Amino acid sequence: MSSLTYEYAPLREDNDEIRVITILPAKANAEMRLLISECRLRSDFHRQYEALSYAWGPTDNLVHIFVGSTGNTILPVTQNLAVALHHLRYDQEPRIFWIDAISINQSNLHERSLQVLKMGDIYANAAKVVVWLGPSADNSPLAFDIFNAVKLSSYEDSKLPVDMRTIRALAKLLSRPWFERLWVWQEIHLAKPNAILICGTNTVTWKSFCDCICQISKMATKAAPLDLTLDLPLKAALVLCSTRKNDALKALVYRTRNAKCADSRDRVYALLSLLKESERRLIRPDYSLPSREVYQTLFLRFALERKTLDLLIDCNLRTEECGHPTWVPDWSRPNQYCRILNANASGQSVCDAQYIENMILRVTGVKFGIIRTAKKASLSCGRSVKGVLEEMGKLAPSDDCPPDKGYPGGTYTMLEAFCRTVCSNEFWESYTNNDARLPGFYEFTQYPSISQWAEALSRGFQFLHEKHLYLNHIINMLNSRSLFITEDNYIGIGPGNLRPGDEVCILLGCPSPMILRPIGEAQYKVVGESYVQGLMNSEGLLGPLPSQYRAAQKNHQTSRYYWVYKESIEGAGTVKCYYHYEDPRLEALPAGWQRKRNKPGNSDSFFCYQEKGGGEAFGDPRLLPTALRARGIALRSFDLF
Repeated sequence: MSSLTYEYAPLREDNDEIRVITILPAKANAEMRLLISECRLRSDFHRQYEALSYAWGPTDNLVHIFVGSTGNTILPVTQNLAVALHHLRYDQEPRIFWIDAISINQSNLHERSLQVLKMGDIYANAAKVVVWLGPSADNSPLAFDIFNAVKLSSYEDSKLPVDMRTIRALAKLLSRPWFERLWVWQEIHLAKPNAILICGTNTVTWKSFCDCICQISKMATKAAPLDLTLDLPLKAALVLCSTRKNDALKALVYRTRNAKCADSRDRVYALLSLLKESERRLIRPDYSLPSREVYQTLFLRFALERKTLDLLIDCNLRTEECGHPTWVPDWSRPNQYCRILNANASGQSVCDAQYIENMILRVTGVKFGIIRTAKKASLSCGRSVKGVLEEMGKLAPSDDCPPDKGYPGGTYTMLEAFCRTVCSNEFWESYTNNDARLPGFYEFTQYPSISQWAEALSRGFQFLHEKHLYLNHIINMLNSRSLFITEDNYIGIGPGNLRPGDEVCILLGCPSPMILRPIGEAQYKVVGESYVQGLMNSEGLLGPLPSQYRAAQKNHQTSRYYWVYKESIEGAGTVKCYYHYEDPRLEALPAGWQRKRNKPGNSDSFFCYQEKGGGEAFGDPRLLPTALRARGIALRSFDLF
């Protein structure tokens, strides 16, 4: 008898319906049969289903499974899913799952868009989320042994309590396709605490898995760097474990930049349920739109409704190759640059943006300087200390900027500015909690008297106790980037394809200084974000901080960072330090305005500003265009193409 392909019954949108899959019980070698039924997501029945999280795998060589307790109706699924179904089937009782590839009619774009919007609720309401990593292979049972070994070891012990064979088994496990898949980020983070990972016959709870990954990472930080086979997948797993809900799109897009998805629109849609509410409501999945239009629409909603240019830091000239405007991010390709974290170039300002016809975006800011020289870095993972030092010597400013020369706008030397720039100032002194995972700046610059850049840098590394911290930061920050010097001798790093004549601009509502390429009168292309020493704390708008102040980031218990200003007052043989929440360069708030703590789901900013009788404003009223012009700041318009 010939087979019939299963035809989906439509879901009732007005009834909040989803489809669940009942895997019918059978012995291990029996044919796979399942039932597909519709139910309301928020009915009593929904508590009975488990949600499956797995890697789809190749979509060729599909396997046919039977739908119905009898008959010859079939449904094609990937081989990965077919294997998972056989492993998860019970032999005595049915098992009910929600499985994306089956529960959603993938050929119906309208249904797909609506169901993706529900996926956060689907995984959050499931009785349990089951992660299928695949069958046992590559000594995977040994990898599960490490979870028990680490739990039993001393938390302060810097030596992994397992042999290299087990470590390599763990590396293989963490390199499985599930850990590379983009959709799993929301699937696992929306799960209840009882979520489990299954590999063959081995299981571990998600919580225990994350605890062990964090502990192994801390051991690796204290010890010598790990074998590279484990180092990279371990770092990726740590980022997955440490991600939280209610986060900002710019942060999640960056963390998931190396994760894989078949549809480039899912670079946004797959993160929807992890976003803070204020950003989530700006996105409505629509698979009938091309990815460029999805990205452009989202950018404009952020700029025009949220009044932020946060997403501009992901823009660069690569978008021209696809016919995109350079102000539209192209998230379909991984961002090759390490994110610049210490960025507060425009303070808590709001963007002043207008969408002009013909895909032109008009923004407001200041032109700070013009790039005079640029040198492309040539660094990669695995470079030796000597190799990194040699490359830094090549990048260092030439004889017209000797290392002991004073740096413009600061109280430090060109050497200190150079050292801060190549690490984007990611030193523990930049934070109030003195994060031990970061290198220390002053240890970095404890040199004897110096006369040449390369010699100074080489001598400095002789005094470092944890060279790999510095090397990792330098390699990460300089990878694919260029080091530049402006006509006013400011030092910065930016995209590898920047060139002399490009302009350094501070745009309202954008955290980083942006490199723009002039193409006409007030017309520009976006080259990309930059780090410029002496511009990262709003100096381009407000001038330098008073000499007794230093800006630092403070970590709140909600895991959000915000800027504080450390004031050091010298007394009789003592130095007293005070932390201020207000920028000392700003006057008091205008009459009728108040600052208050923001709710975590509302904004990426820790504080918000409110006018009596009005709603909340995300930006500081003292940084509005009218207020800045009153301070004498020469704001201008930039038309981005």
